[in-house]
Amino acid sequence: MKNQHIPFVIREFKEELHTEVEITNYLGCLENIFQLDEGIGHEIIQLYSLRLLDTSLYEMEKMNIQDEQTVSYAKWIPVTVFIQKKKVLYPDGILNYIQKKKDEIL
Repeated sequence: MKNQHIPFVIREFKEELHTEVEITNYLGCLENIFQLDEGIGHEIIQLYSLRLLDTSLYEMEKMNIQDEQTVSYAKWIPVTVFIQKKKVLYPDGILNYIQKKKDEIL
């Protein structure tokens, strides 16, 4: 079942970052329940490690992301910043997962 998501992950990177990726590993699944305005939101997150085929993206400080009508950006932040609680990483379960995996190659 986890492999059926791979085409969607590849498509999202192509649409939003305009780049090709290679999925290297399935990492797991998280459920996130959160407060949203007056109600409760819910999402299921499939986690994958991947490799950007355009290696110049690893050197960029910021990358523009196009998501429908919204333009935003992504940037590289060292994992240690989240582990040391200098920044918050959402959803909650991702940091716990990264701390367990930090000595492995993802």
